[in-house]
Amino acid sequence: MIRNVLFVMCDQLRWDHLSCAGHPHLQTPNIDALAKRGVRFPYAFVQSGILRPVADVLLHRALRLLAWLDP
Repeated sequence: MIRNVLFVMCDQLRWDHLSCAGHPHLQTPNIDALAKRGVRFPYAFVQSGILRPVADVLLHRALRLLAWLDP
């Protein structure tokens, strides 16, 4: 069985600058639609505010997990 995984990572975006996270003025309808259909991690945090190191770690671990799950 083929598994599809989609990671959406936004660079330089604060967690509270999304309307799905409760921002009173900003409207982010496309991200809100993804959040409604997917999974949000409201208590997740990163060691760096720059996307590249975080993306490298996440993608490396995801690929290792997917390789382990492949029958």
